[in-house]
Amino acid sequence: MILVLDADNRYFNFAAINESNGNIVKKVSVSSSADRSVDEYVFLVNAMMGGALADLKGAVVSSVNPRENHTIKKIMTSLTGITPSFVGQGMKTGLNLKVDHHEQLGSDIVCCAVGAFARARRESADRGSSLPVIVVDIKYATTVSAVSSLGELCGVAIIPGVSLSVDALSRYSGSLPDISLKAPKLILGRNTYDSMNCGAVLSHAYAVDGFIENISANYFEGEKPVVFVTGESASLVAPLLRGNVKTVSNLCFEGLAKIYDLNK
Repeated sequence: MILVLDADNRYFNFAAINESNGNIVKKVSVSSSADRSVDEYVFLVNAMMGGALADLKGAVVSSVNPRENHTIKKIMTSLTGITPSFVGQGMKTGLNLKVDHHEQLGSDIVCCAVGAFARARRESADRGSSLPVIVVDIKYATTVSAVSSLGELCGVAIIPGVSLSVDALSRYSGSLPDISLKAPKLILGRNTYDSMNCGAVLSHAYAVDGFIENISANYFEGEKPVVFVTGESASLVAPLLRGNVKTVSNLCFEGLAKIYDLNK
């Protein structure tokens, strides 16, 4: 068993994974806060994980906020008794990262790309090589990544996430309220709440559709990519996308497990 952690800007997402078959035994999320001590995190995760933390043999972390890495290392070491590895430069990923500055590439982007490429290879095993992949990770910020059939990470687009967009409207427009997002029933709203909801959710879906269409036309030399959608808002946006997309909630965890396996 291994413990993996996907630490984004708002949550610490933990998963205990059976190393032999890749199955997730248990996963929990804890909101991150500067007011929480290491002991509090450890207590919360232990309580929620129950017996899933028994017999751990490894630990690996994806963290997008280097300032929290010291705290994260203490949390993971306390939970597992093992010094965790952090996804970053020098680690094998199985991908050729065709970017200008590797140190600027978010480890969550790498993990999702690794997880998606591994899935695409399994699903296209009968053709002898992987299909190209597009990965859409919809969180507070949304990333759209492309991986060629040769395992080359071609590049990334970063756009404001659907939640960030509506939060910015509420914060910087004096008369607009805070709202909770839901799947819109119509293209246009007839009240402020529905109008904001339609605008935030549908504009995001239209933007993602545009990226998928243009990446497919410009990067893969006619090959049709497999499109994976993941992230906390994936279930809100994915049903609104054109074409065939696969929603995979655990893509980052799958990538972390794959990277752990490549580097053990």
